[in-house]
Amino acid sequence: MDSDPPLQKGRRYLESGDLAGAKAEFEKALEKDPGNAENHNSLGLVALRENRLIPDAESFFRKAMELNPKDSAYPLNLGLTYARLN
Repeated sequence: MDSDPPLQKGRRYLESGDLAGAKAEFEKALEKDPGNAENHNSLGLVALRENRLIPDAESFFRKAMELNPKDSAYPLNLGLTYARLN
């Protein structure tokens, strides 16, 4: 697992419910490649699951949409974020 890229490692942490581990790996991925929309989306998913970080989730999903407007997952995730506000 140590040779896995941070994004892949972070996904496994996220799937297992380890939000702190996922966040740390996604932050490494973002640091390596800030222009990768999936890195922003992944951090948004962590923030969304940490209910108290809804503004952060919104910011990450908006950046992902800006970087890759053709991926339909990013606006969907943004919509889920707004749904949590109600």
